Amino acid sequence: MRIRELVDRTRISKQTIHHYINSGVLPRPRKLGKNSADYNDRYVDRIQTIKELQEHYYLPLTTIKKILKKQKKSPNGNLSLLQIQSQYFKPLDRLLPTEVVGKKAFEDATGLTRKSRSTFEKWKIITPEKRNDKWIYSHDNVVIGKLLVEMGKIGTGPRAGFDFEELKRVSDVFRASILKSRGQFLKSSHGKLSPEEMEDKTEKISELMSIYYYHLNRELSAGQS
Repeated sequence: MRIRELVDRTRISKQTIHHYINSGVLPRPRKLGKNSADYNDRYVDRIQTIKELQEHYYLPLTTIKKILKKQKKSPNGNLSLLQIQSQYFKPLDRLLPTEVVGKKAFEDATGLTRKSRSTFEKWKIITPEKRNDKWIYSHDNVVIGKLLVEMGKIGTGPRAGFDFEELKRVSDVFRASILKSRGQFLKSSHGKLSPEEMEDKTEKISELMSIYYYHLNRELSAGQS
């Protein structure tokens, strides 16, 4: 297909496609002439993956490029988002700028106001860690902060009838559920696994539970529509 059709099918601009190619997240297409090139269906799939990773995980193109390299090495040359979540997202934490130092830097990185940041910290939705008299915000904190800002932008807030404090109640239930499940697992596995096996399995369980809650929310939301 020509680039015009690729633009129509992916709903991104020609300039963005060229930017993806120059950044290395898209391969260079097969040239048909001086001012034309041929794009196959794999470009559509690749662009959809890039968009998903940018919109849902706020990942920069340099990091997305590393994910796509792993995608290329997979047996069938294709990775679903579920596979990316379960296989690569946890190890990917080591490749991300995982920490933001300081409250003002966190507000700048997420778009949260000082008042909102303070409220969400009080509710333990955002949970910075104090080290060497400095407040450290993890990559997860940054993503949550950006998601909260995005919720406000689309009109999900008190004026629309949504109580942000409900997020606190959900977080409390979610946190209690995770701690209970982890405690039961550690108790039942005590003495049966090595420390390394325990750590590895605990991480995998946490990742799977995250994916479970994500899809449970989608299922319940679809049922209410």
